[in-house]
Amino acid sequence: MPLTTFHLGIALGIGYPLRNKIHLPTFLIANVITDLEPAAVLILGLPFPHHGIVHTFLFSVILGLILAFIMFKLRSLNFLYKRFLINSDKELPFKSYLFSGISGTNLHVFLDSFTHGYMFPFFPLMDNYLYNEETVPIAIAIITPFSFVFSILGSYLYISKFYAVLKLNNDIKIYKIDKLIFILAYFTAIFSYLHFFNLNLFFSDLIYLIIINLLILISVLIYKRNKEIGLCTIVFVSIVTVFIFSLSISAKFGFYFYNPVYLIPFVFSAALFIIFSTKIIYNNI
Repeated sequence: MPLTTFHLGIALGIGYPLRNKIHLPTFLIANVITDLEPAAVLILGLPFPHHGIVHTFLFSVILGLILAFIMFKLRSLNFLYKRFLINSDKELPFKSYLFSGISGTNLHVFLDSFTHGYMFPFFPLMDNYLYNEETVPIAIAIITPFSFVFSILGSYLYISKFYAVLKLNNDIKIYKIDKLIFILAYFTAIFSYLHFFNLNLFFSDLIYLIIINLLILISVLIYKRNKEIGLCTIVFVSIVTVFIFSLSISAKFGFYFYNPVYLIPFVFSAALFIIFSTKIIYNNI
């Protein structure tokens, strides 16, 4: 899988239409919490594989169960979920939390198993029966577009809900600090790609830059003509840009093993786009 963001995107694409059947916040967290393992290994320099015991179906069931229990105990936070449009329209029973937690963690492991040969998802069996070195390029070619499509679908459904709320409230709130964050995020995004222009990924970087610039330009022009649609488009483009970063990072650091220091501008820009989107949604709900 090309980084954690696509796990989150798939969860949003699958979970948002089903948010009255499953507990969406639990499902979203369940799809990404497993990647705390490689994060801890990388940050702390632990002598363990990036995808170890946590990336097994057995541990995923346990982790999903614990997460479901915690989220059920925290169901009083529904007011916050409502503020960010990820709430259910009705009170859900514990079994919905349980299904969301266990299915989310196991979906993560299932998708990762096709592209990580050193995983042992069927622990205590130490073989990965879902991995085949000869078919890895095929798996990546299938899973990556699948991930991207579901990520865009989930983002579109979410933004559509946001647009409906904006139309109902008829009161756009966007402050100078929000504009400053967006501008800083944009220029940091441009800077993120500059280092790689003298490397063998120049063409793909150029395509990504053209796409990002076109999307942002179009969204700003739409905002000038229609503030509701424009604001939704800007938030949507911010989210899409983070997914594009995932493709870039996956190519550069997953396959070419560049210095991880060069991740910093990507991460900083992505964080700014996320902060911008979060503030806009929170201010206007």
